[in-house]
Amino acid sequence: MVEKIKQALERAYREREAVLGRTGQPEAEAEIPETEAQESQVSSPLPPGTAATADPILAPVISTSPTELLDNAPHVEINTRLLSSRRVVTFDDSHPAIESYRLLRTQLLQRHERDKVNSFGITSPNPDEGKTLTSVNLAISLARSADLRVILLDADISNPSTHALFGMRVEHGLIDYLGGTVPLDKLLVKLNIPHLWFGPGRIVRESLMERTGMGGFEHLLELLASDERNILIADLPPVLA
Repeated sequence: MVEKIKQALERAYREREAVLGRTGQPEAEAEIPETEAQESQVSSPLPPGTAATADPILAPVISTSPTELLDNAPHVEINTRLLSSRRVVTFDDSHPAIESYRLLRTQLLQRHERDKVNSFGITSPNPDEGKTLTSVNLAISLARSADLRVILLDADISNPSTHALFGMRVEHGLIDYLGGTVPLDKLLVKLNIPHLWFGPGRIVRESLMERTGMGGFEHLLELLASDERNILIADLPPVLA
């Protein structure tokens, strides 16, 4: 599954580069509601002394163990009472949609136990089809029911929005780790939901996306999935966008 997630991201990256090559113009940034942008997003510039370059920048190699990484992750408090207003329903056992998420959770746990699969990617053909909402609801459902460590990773590089469902403000995200400007122990956070960790994303300048290599993403997935007690849920880019 790690290899399939990597292949999906690389395919989306190549298709995006082909579009840019044909048009000669950068793609328009995906829009998010203004209220969510004000509430949940803080853009961070490159650190002082980091010069722009056309060469890809690589994420650092991770030497720590996944257990140590998760145990030492900083804690972030989110307001769980507001989740239902953002359609995160897996805290509400009476919600009509809860059974659908429970069924999906059961299928994932069966794959985890039978086939030792612990990395799952959530995607969709096009934007705005519910993949991020599914990722968050599934991750919370897993965290609430299984004696496992659930890691939710916002891997939609061009339009990260998972943090908005949590009502979080982010200063750095996965793109900063892949770009080598933020270490992994500053990316992953422990939420005030038992057994749930989160790696956010943030919207960045087009130039930083173009310079970021994806080699560190493969290493990150392999590290987080190397412990059988972990389940990784990656919110991926839409495949046709």
